[in-house]
Amino acid sequence: EDVINHPDVQVKLITTDQLNADFVADNSSASGYRVFYVVGDRTGNHNSKVYSKSITTKNISTHQEFYDLARGVTTSSDTVIYHLTQDLDFSNYVWDDTAEPKEFVGTFNGNGHTISNLTINSNIQKQVSIFYKLVGGTIINTNFTNISITNTHKEAQHVGIIGVMNGGYISNLNLTNITINATEDGSYSVGALVGQIINGSCYIDHITLENDENQIIRCGKKYMGGIVGNVAHDEATLTNCSNSGDINWSQQISTKGYSFLGGVAGRSQGVISGCSN
Repeated sequence: EDVINHPDVQVKLITTDQLNADFVADNSSASGYRVFYVVGDRTGNHNSKVYSKSITTKNISTHQEFYDLARGVTTSSDTVIYHLTQDLDFSNYVWDDTAEPKEFVGTFNGNGHTISNLTINSNIQKQVSIFYKLVGGTIINTNFTNISITNTHKEAQHVGIIGVMNGGYISNLNLTNITINATEDGSYSVGALVGQIINGSCYIDHITLENDENQIIRCGKKYMGGIVGNVAHDEATLTNCSNSGDINWSQQISTKGYSFLGGVAGRSQGVISGCSN
């Protein structure tokens, strides 16, 4: 009974041939983690097993290392925590958005550091972004300041700091003066943080967006929000997110007469709670 009542223990009633359980593991160290599970039937028989995963770390300390990781030049791993070791100012860095990107599956821990003054201009249709696609990965404890992303394709899609989220965890990010421009009439799914959530178990928590009067998020057609453009999946949860620019709402986010416009999410099939605008 003490085990069942422990806060880290989940009790699931088995009613189908498959059983899913989600948990949050402490990835703050390189020691890895272990999951112990017990399955019991009505006759009192029990099966148990320990699942373990080893974690390693890698430091990210230069502009090129960050670019290579975010764009997939360096293939990420779900067993590696990538630690940002210092602030990175991209004022004099040319961000190449023409190379074929790859998804990010690892854990990126900004450790409170700041990515700043980064500008991306592109005419590629999909996922013009810093992180092309988050697939089951984690991005935490990072500040993004003075970021400008512009997509001039006539049917631009999935524009934001993260183009697409397909499962994963994003937490404790501070976004300041983020400009997202996708103004052609066919563009959609535009957000300061994520363009579109498409699949998987997705958790976004403790995100703040603060823009001054010179920064704006623009979308030419539909699905445009302050944090996420389009939450197109019902297993997505956004909690404790805020969009609190210094100017009024109508100036901060604009569109061209289409619907699906919101301060936190332009459109959502998921759960949004504890958020403000």
